[in-house]
Amino acid sequence: MLPIISSIQQRIFNSYFRQSPAELRQARFDRLYTVALFRPDLDAIRSQWFPPESVQPELDKSSSHSIFDSIYQQYRCTQGDPLRCRETSKTLHCETCKFPTQLPQQSRIAGQLGQYQIEHWIDRQGMARVYAATQTETKQAIALKEYIFPDQYFNSTDRYRQKDTFKRLSGLTLADGRSRDARLLCPIETIADPTTERCYLIFDDRYHFPTLKAYLSETGAMPAKLVQQILNQILQTLELLHVQRFRLPAGQLQAGMAHGNLRLDTIRVAQQDDSLGLIPPTAHASPTLFLYLSDLALWEDLSVPPFIKLPPRTVASDLVAVGQIGFYLLLGGQFDAAGKPFDPGSPEHWMNVEPAFKHWLLRSLEMESPFESAAIARQALLDLASEQQIAKASAQLAPEPKDRMPKLALPLLGLVGVVALGVMAWRFLPKAESAATQSPEAPAPCCINAVSIPQGQFKYTAVKNGTWSYVLQQPDLIEQGQTLEAKLKAAQPKLQLALELSDSIDQAVQKVQARTVDFAIVPLPPNQSADLEYQAIAYDGLAVVVAFSYVERQQGLPSQLNGQLHFDQLKQIYQARVSNWQELGGSALPIKLYAPTDVEAVQLFENRVLQGKKLPSQDAISGQGVTQQSHFPMLRSILRDFEEGRTGGIGFAPLSKVFGQCAVYPLALQTKEHKAIQLLKLPQEPIRPSTDLCNQKGSYSANREVMRSQQYPLTYPIVVIYSKDNDRSKIGAKFAEILKTQEGQKLLAQTGLVPLQD
Repeated sequence: MLPIISSIQQRIFNSYFRQSPAELRQARFDRLYTVALFRPDLDAIRSQWFPPESVQPELDKSSSHSIFDSIYQQYRCTQGDPLRCRETSKTLHCETCKFPTQLPQQSRIAGQLGQYQIEHWIDRQGMARVYAATQTETKQAIALKEYIFPDQYFNSTDRYRQKDTFKRLSGLTLADGRSRDARLLCPIETIADPTTERCYLIFDDRYHFPTLKAYLSETGAMPAKLVQQILNQILQTLELLHVQRFRLPAGQLQAGMAHGNLRLDTIRVAQQDDSLGLIPPTAHASPTLFLYLSDLALWEDLSVPPFIKLPPRTVASDLVAVGQIGFYLLLGGQFDAAGKPFDPGSPEHWMNVEPAFKHWLLRSLEMESPFESAAIARQALLDLASEQQIAKASAQLAPEPKDRMPKLALPLLGLVGVVALGVMAWRFLPKAESAATQSPEAPAPCCINAVSIPQGQFKYTAVKNGTWSYVLQQPDLIEQGQTLEAKLKAAQPKLQLALELSDSIDQAVQKVQARTVDFAIVPLPPNQSADLEYQAIAYDGLAVVVAFSYVERQQGLPSQLNGQLHFDQLKQIYQARVSNWQELGGSALPIKLYAPTDVEAVQLFENRVLQGKKLPSQDAISGQGVTQQSHFPMLRSILRDFEEGRTGGIGFAPLSKVFGQCAVYPLALQTKEHKAIQLLKLPQEPIRPSTDLCNQKGSYSANREVMRSQQYPLTYPIVVIYSKDNDRSKIGAKFAEILKTQEGQKLLAQTGLVPLQD
């Protein structure tokens, strides 16, 4: 390059880095360095911006890997952290502490896809060192991560086993061979050095994008709308990761998995530029952001020394991590000015957060009734506002530019810079496609007979006396003398289904997995299997009921309790820790516990309210414990106890089974962070203890909004469960399609269930 042009270009770069936030300079430098034309001038100014003796950034104390900050205590590193130590040595190990040293610049690592030349060290990420590197044959910029299995923590047997596992597990592709960009950064090559303690993962240049943590430090607290867009993308990727079948590098199949390592610094952020494609984001623009999840626990945990006990890597922990990320984005970071971590249990942090979004985040954090899956969490997030508004602004799983040539982000800083960048962009940079927006879902088919049905006789299951068997076979729910089963048969005569009842939700799911039935219809189980598909068809909820005495209504429990009960109080009652209503603000009436004989409802109640513990059984002598009856006799017993025996009975049952009666009153339920939510409502407001349930039967209905959003804590979706195996019949998916037609949803609503949409 001519000296005068070189001088001007160096001034351009210096001006650019001067305007860049300190946290993003290294990443932007690395992106520019991928262009061979710029390297001489970047090398000339490197020491001005990244002097060798500069202090490295502090460790992320909030990280789930914070325990690793001082993990290598047997290596007395003078810098305090062997993974960040910049001490050089003529050997492969530090002369002072003997820990493996950093890879020197210009050194090369040989892999099956070619050789990779180290340009410079970037930073530590978790238990690995990250380097900017170049694929020597293609001159393509890549990121190289170096994992250490040091002698003091891994003996030769352990190291051999871990390296072998490293090669078998480090990478994912969809099992069916499809090419789909799930915004998940996976290694393009794994290298296990047979002669040293080191392994390497090679990533494409997207790994050099800033982390969400770095981006947040530049932007500060984010508006709720942007946070929702970011969480939507994260959940979209998790939804695929949790349920799809993947093929690992050694060929073995894995049916769904948790990310297990989701944090602000394991998410990469890019923005869309109309001319340059994907580039590092800027803080003050309103860009369309692309988020990439990286650093899965599947391979990141392999270099953790064996004596470290890691927490379970589960779908549930991923959803909690999503809630934490959303909470931090709203506040602009993880720590306050005093360095104290922000606590989601402190009310002052929620002052400016809309109640609905706060409720969503608390559910994700498991501080309220948790989400069962990423799909349900994402749908609930989209329901907070217009689905189109969030989806339009949120980048969907759009195809990225096929060419992975680097995308540059430089301002217009002079004619020479413009010309140089213009030539480079014209010759080498493909224009990225504009971010796809999520199209509104096509309206459901009108009629059941519009759904094609596979030929043959099929068998499915539901729980005996459960919600589905009740709404399917109970006469008069839809019209006089008619059942839902008969209506479905009349609407689709070709449908040949035989119902086999199961004793529990778990047994129903096991029958699907064992292939003894084609599908099941049950409430969504708390733990989903990755080999099964779950399609929601409607909602139901457990109503918690007390006597509604028309004669003594003013002195009744609904009035004295103000029509509501705290969720913690409900738990205490069914743990037999409270024996008299007076302890909860009611009359001096002894409490008598009731439960339905419906195994499905009991299982849901035990999971949601008692955290998996069993209901207390009834003592034959004292009569203490829970009395179980079928739901109509149970309701009559609760009323009779109050009117004749002066006992305050309490029970629970699916709303679909108790709707439309006036023997009992369904209490609104309050949680720690949410006001009391009532399941039933009049046209303009929820019912109250003063509402005449007997004379106003036709004027109140299920509160569909609070059930669809699952704000009522005992709401649950009714789902069709079937196998994802393509070799099995698709009758489960087809039956779900039937029930989701406009006609099917109307029929379900008439049975007392809450439809997915009006």
